[in-house]
Amino acid sequence: MNVDNLFSLTLLSIKVDNWEEKKKNILDRSNDFEWVESINTNYDPYGGDLMDVQNIFANEIKQIEETVEKELKVSGSWVEKAEKGMYHRLHNHGQVGLSAICYMEFDNTEHKPVVFVSPWKDVFNGNIVLAESSEIKEGTILVFPSFLEHFTDPNQSDKVRTSLSFNLRSF
Repeated sequence: MNVDNLFSLTLLSIKVDNWEEKKKNILDRSNDFEWVESINTNYDPYGGDLMDVQNIFANEIKQIEETVEKELKVSGSWVEKAEKGMYHRLHNHGQVGLSAICYMEFDNTEHKPVVFVSPWKDVFNGNIVLAESSEIKEGTILVFPSFLEHFTDPNQSDKVRTSLSFNLRSF
């Protein structure tokens, strides 16, 4: 018997160097939040790289570029703060490019990570397949295809769960 894996999805996990310095830099830039649907965010669809991710995470973006063999530019960046009860509904970041999440304030003992929805159903029962990365912790960037649907469950903790998100495009 021969087995071919016709399709696969890659999730990149990158440890951020100089984490405490970069974390402070991003959190210091994080302001002007407003409540949008179910979460506090400074997202602006026309804002571009609000958090200056292209410069702050230049080394990490270079690692991504080397892995995917493409030159990448940050087309948008923003921060979300999930207080108790807040969540982010099911969504994606468009049909092309890569997207990334980096948890700025995340307690593995109290917070739940992002949940990804497989683009393929379970072949035996047709059910939706959900997955979480075991790599989620502060100072780790998760990179995934922008089209991949994902969401967060409501934050059940009194501690704020803060994440940086950004999109990467090949120009």
